[in-house]
Amino acid sequence: MHGAAAKAVAPCDDVGVTILRRVALFAVISAFTLGLGLLALLDGIEMLAASGDYAGSDRTALLGLGVLTTAGALVPIALWVLAGWALFIKRQTWDW
Repeated sequence: MHGAAAKAVAPCDDVGVTILRRVALFAVISAFTLGLGLLALLDGIEMLAASGDYAGSDRTALLGLGVLTTAGALVPIALWVLAGWALFIKRQTWDW
């Protein structure tokens, strides 16, 4: 490569990215993934807890939605763990 492309620093290149920039990037990722994950997790738990007040098909629907919402909350939380691993442990470099 020649010119500006040869001098461009990849977003998570070990040489060009300081620990402060990694922490800042992880903070932005955390705000969204943990925010969405925890919101969905708490909403799912609330649905499961509220299902005791209902009977019949309403209870079944609320239990089903509560289980699916709680399980779906694990996706953004898992992405948060993966992002932390890539930024701090593996020190992922993005080669285009």
